[in-house]
Amino acid sequence: MTWLLEEAFTLARTLPDDEQDELAARIIAELTADDTFDREIAVTLDQLDWLIEEARATFQDGRTEPLDLERRCDRRRTQSIAP
Repeated sequence: MTWLLEEAFTLARTLPDDEQDELAARIIAELTADDTFDREIAVTLDQLDWLIEEARATFQDGRTEPLDLERRCDRRRTQSIAP
């Protein structure tokens, strides 16, 4: 354990029991949240890898077409104006 963490626990020991429990709950929640975040990012990265490979295969197979931004923007403007 690092010196700083030791110091934090030394200070925490001086708190009333209810404040110690609150601090402990916050520390546990923070540590757990980091683990959850790491797992979610790992899944997201796996999904992104799959999507990248799918997009590459689609492009290599010639199943794509150039993006016409002007036509796309005009269509969006028309849709937002329509009653």
